Amino acid sequence: MPEQVNSKSLWLQRLESLGEKASALETVTSEIKSVTENIGEIKKQSEDFIKTVSDSPKKSQTENTAVKEDEKKQKYVSIFPAITNKITEADKEADE
Repeated sequence: MPEQVNSKSLWLQRLESLGEKASALETVTSEIKSVTENIGEIKKQSEDFIKTVSDSPKKSQTENTAVKEDEKKQKYVSIFPAITNKITEADKEADE
């Protein structure tokens, strides 16, 4: 059975529709407010972190001698093969 539409029911439908739209708008604005507050907290925490890091005493770093020694060995290995090849060729020529 179709609903009878009169001016009173039409106004009620419009009010319900407006209420739903207002509720949706309230949800969106509360989410925007929540996100804005979260961004503010993140900025504050970031500033506090940077301040704490800059205020903390600096620790002296020790050198990693194992890595340094490996680098030296690699350097000498890359230089000396050419020298040892020249020496062995000169020895061969001298032996002949």
